[in-house]
Amino acid sequence: MEPYEIVEAFGGLIALIVISYLIAVDANKKGRSGIAWGLITFFSCFIMIPIYFLLISKDNKS
Repeated sequence: MEPYEIVEAFGGLIALIVISYLIAVDANKKGRSGIAWGLITFFSCFIMIPIYFLLISKDNKS
């Protein structure tokens, strides 16, 4: 494994952790389970991030 691949993988992991944390904090503010949203986002980010943004847009319309 090349050194740049390790750096890319580590950078991606850090970005995923930060995104999961931000979604968890926002979910807590909206009265949802922040821990659940954060963990689900971390383990299935490509599915949960779009779903969360769709829920945010629904909340803003009402």
